[in-house]
Amino acid sequence: GKATMHGRISKLKAFLRWESGNKHDPRVERIRSGRYESPVTIHDLLTDEEIVELRSVAKDDPRDLAMLDFHLLWGPRPSESAKLKIRDVELHDTYIVVNIPQTKTIYRPVPIPLAGESVIQDPTFLDSALNAYTSLMQYLNAHPGYPKDREYPLWYDEKKGRKHLDQYSLTKIFTRLGKKAR
Repeated sequence: GKATMHGRISKLKAFLRWESGNKHDPRVERIRSGRYESPVTIHDLLTDEEIVELRSVAKDDPRDLAMLDFHLLWGPRPSESAKLKIRDVELHDTYIVVNIPQTKTIYRPVPIPLAGESVIQDPTFLDSALNAYTSLMQYLNAHPGYPKDREYPLWYDEKKGRKHLDQYSLTKIFTRLGKKAR
């Protein structure tokens, strides 16, 4: 779609600028990407009250709460989150790093810091980070694969044992939580 094409053109332009070392590379000036406006508006975002309600209906299931908090903080795609394994989670004294697989060999590390350790000092971010840190720690403490079985799926289906939740099941969980929160 338009968003994909715009993203690819923007990345190509950035690469050409990097490759030439020239911020005003003439090759880039000839490439027109047009203007892209996201269909997502401010009205599509969750309000603070909606987030509180979602967390309230998810609190009975440590997995659902940890998953919700992680997605609220970093917004990974369901397909990225569904692939996570215990090995992708690194615990440190004052923060957690979740390494989201981008390809077979490349990972995007996303930190979940405690307030004192965060470079970002926005109060909303810090509240979300604290929620994600706390709920993920509680979930990991009850997780059957943590810490010894590094290949165990981070988000697993309890009914199917050791199986990963797929991206569709992940989306269904969020949909179910949204309906309960109304």
